[in-house]
Amino acid sequence: MIAEVKTGIRKEFAEISQIQNAFEKSKVPDVIEKTQQKVDEKEWQSKIAKGLSESKPLSLKLYENEIARAEKQLLSKSLGEKLSGEVIGDEKNLNVEAIFTPEERGRIKLEAAEIARERLEPKELDADHRKISTEASRQAITTFKQLEQAHNVFLFSKDKLKINEAFFKLNHEAAALSRIRREYNHAEKIALLRDDIKIDISDLLRKSSDFKHKNLTEQTAEILQKNLAKIGLGQIAEDSKRVIIISREISEKIEAKPKLQIKNNVSFDFPQL
Repeated sequence: MIAEVKTGIRKEFAEISQIQNAFEKSKVPDVIEKTQQKVDEKEWQSKIAKGLSESKPLSLKLYENEIARAEKQLLSKSLGEKLSGEVIGDEKNLNVEAIFTPEERGRIKLEAAEIARERLEPKELDADHRKISTEASRQAITTFKQLEQAHNVFLFSKDKLKINEAFFKLNHEAAALSRIRREYNHAEKIALLRDDIKIDISDLLRKSSDFKHKNLTEQTAEILQKNLAKIGLGQIAEDSKRVIIISREISEKIEAKPKLQIKNNVSFDFPQL
């Protein structure tokens, strides 16, 4: 489904590019998260409205870096093919400008830009839709659309303000996708954490449900700390006051249930972390 949407978006932008190119013949060819999160909605819209050109969007820097990397690889490959057939002067002092015609350089630059765009595509587009959230899928498509637009503006426009505007918008969409990823990953971690803690507490209670409140709280605290550290939440595990509060809540909920129910089917609402 996402692959079809992706193909449709590309076709749509390809048609737009052809029209734009016909009318403008002279115009020839994710640390986003940490940076963009500091810019709130109002400030971001203000930047777009003013068309600030003094600061280059982070997504544009990444895109240009990927183009340079891809272009270097393509030039190296093409140069190897040329040299395999004949020796061109002194190989130690090869002049790329002299070896490749302007048409060849233009073709390589276009191909490098396509590779750069593909490298920056949201990973959710090619992921199993059952393993990602609906919100992430939608935002990935929105981000991909903006990437396609920014890519086309970069190739077919010489207006730096328009290029910056397109990539500032890409910053915004990419930051939104990063936030969704982070929240989803955190929710997944917490879900796994809760399951593991419930299993450990269930094993503990099946061995003996005759615990005093203090002992049960202490044992629960040890289980919490072990499992928190296991999934990389050591900062919470080291917060002994917070761990004790959560452990006490769990202990009280367990003690409120009949002993037979605890032994046969341990179930309780897990407090928020």
